Amino acid sequence: LLIAACSQPAPVARIAQTPSGYPEAVFSGISAQKLANKIAARCVERGHIVLNNSPTQVKCDQKLEQRDIVGANAYAFIKSGKAVRDIHVYAQYSLTKINGDIRVQSRTWKQFEMPYGRIEKLTLNDPERFNHVTQLLYSMGGKPV
Repeated sequence: LLIAACSQPAPVARIAQTPSGYPEAVFSGISAQKLANKIAARCVERGHIVLNNSPTQVKCDQKLEQRDIVGANAYAFIKSGKAVRDIHVYAQYSLTKINGDIRVQSRTWKQFEMPYGRIEKLTLNDPERFNHVTQLLYSMGGKPV
């Protein structure tokens, strides 16, 4: 039992604390539309499709294959033999102008179409994802909230 406890990886800590609990950053010296274009360009560079690009929101879509599904819900769906179709990961960036700066809040979720058209959503905000998206925002010039 002691050996098993030692072999477990240490929990990953979030690199920032944000009011929403989701990745956030503040940008200065850039217009909302230029920042939205910058975020959209990052989505395109990563092979995602930009669904919306406005001064207040950028929404990107990454279509996945069934073999790419991870998580307890997806495992249960696959194990049960139910067909899971139309699998996407959506990333939404909300841009809000506050005191001359632009504050960006991000949410990411996985969405599956289940049998009979039922839609199942799974929020992605584990520490690894949180840190990845926060670092992405920082790499574009964002600062901690």
